[in-house]
Amino acid sequence: MTLAPIDEKAEEKKKQLMAETFKLEQDILSEREIPDEQTGNGSSRVSDVDDKELTELIISTLRQMADGNLKAAQQNIDKMSPFSVQALEILDAIALSEIPEPELSDLPSQTIAGLIRTLRSKIS
Repeated sequence: MTLAPIDEKAEEKKKQLMAETFKLEQDILSEREIPDEQTGNGSSRVSDVDDKELTELIISTLRQMADGNLKAAQQNIDKMSPFSVQALEILDAIALSEIPEPELSDLPSQTIAGLIRTLRSKIS
């Protein structure tokens, strides 16, 4: 029995659809976590910060965690916590990227995945 060759276009489309599905699921979950401004409880959604700035903060935090600099990492986590929905979206994009960020390229992919899971749990 011979195997059919892999259709690269179909595989790429499948990967893209899975990434979109994951992002939609995360958006739905994050909508549940945003307090309703109509409840009168005084809470409202914090305005978004620049994606580039938040991405740099996230990558820096992941690097600090990898290097064992947990105090500095926690300070960064505290800075990004008000923007948790946006930060989670950026983390998901980093997690789905096949090419690691240059600052993290020396780390094994399993380590990066573990750091992302840990950071996700701290900011969600």
